[in-house]
Amino acid sequence: MAEFNGPLDDPHYIDGAISLIIDGVELLGTELWDLVDQLWCYIANGLVEAAGGRTFSTYFPDQPLQISFTPLGDNVKIIIDCDPFPKSVLVNLQTILNAVLRHMDDLADEFGKLDGATTFAPERQELRSALACLRNG
Repeated sequence: MAEFNGPLDDPHYIDGAISLIIDGVELLGTELWDLVDQLWCYIANGLVEAAGGRTFSTYFPDQPLQISFTPLGDNVKIIIDCDPFPKSVLVNLQTILNAVLRHMDDLADEFGKLDGATTFAPERQELRSALACLRNG
């Protein structure tokens, strides 16, 4: 967001990239650009499902790339199915929920300055609820 200047062409379709590096594994980077506003929501939904003990998978909004979330105890395995090899990482569920929520809060603040852009209110609330459930066991 720090590099963006100007009005949005369409506040419902925001092109960009998410950088997501977990334990030295780059799951998402600039080569996996897409509609970032929608991709953030997909990531949030996947984590909420994993926190509820459910496996979740979907495709990127505008590319034939699959992202999946598989709960494994207190952890979640995240897989990006991309060429030439899938990328995957196992991470503590509470840790990734906290990190994604923090970044979505920051992004919502920035998007709130842009005319018509989403602020991810429902997704951020679902992440907070999932975290509370995990903390309360």
